[in-house]
Amino acid sequence: MRPKKELINKAESYTFSAYFSLNAIPKDIASELGYQYQKAKLELPINPSIKLPPEISRPVEKALAKLSFLKEITRREFIIAPILLEISDLAKADIASEYFVEATNYLKGDLDYYLESQNIVLVVEAKQADLARGFNQLIAELVALDMLVNKGLYGIVTTGEIWKFGKLNHQEKVLLEDINLYTVPEDLEKLVQILLGILDGH
Repeated sequence: MRPKKELINKAESYTFSAYFSLNAIPKDIASELGYQYQKAKLELPINPSIKLPPEISRPVEKALAKLSFLKEITRREFIIAPILLEISDLAKADIASEYFVEATNYLKGDLDYYLESQNIVLVVEAKQADLARGFNQLIAELVALDMLVNKGLYGIVTTGEIWKFGKLNHQEKVLLEDINLYTVPEDLEKLVQILLGILDGH
């Protein structure tokens, strides 16, 4: 077994974005933060009774048809935000953007989107590309939230067109990465049903 290399110095200050830049695999980052890591097919909650609302499909399809997504901010504004804003209404969940969190000196920073319902917190990290490194950052964000809230924790890394889910199991201290990817617009209705299923606590 290769010797373990310290990835972060916990006496120093790190923002969540620093974890995106680490040259490390998710398992090692999770271990560094005191958690196990597993990659598997997640059995995500789903609310199949909800059909795709036109308030989501119309602006997203229009944006995909008319815009070039060369920057992360464009993806956030025209694809991700319209979906999450409508989901927050349907689920009666609170939503915040650029939500600052500080659990420790080495686990702090802005969360792109933070959604909270009665029993669930869902954090969404938007990326231009490189979902693998984005998931490393999501691990740090979920661990920080696990220190601060006593609720079920889910996370997403997304380019707007591709969505990958993660989950933190507090009792077992395990971070789970879904092997499935959901694409927009093809899987948009199922994505909406999953997001609602999560926030409704199904």
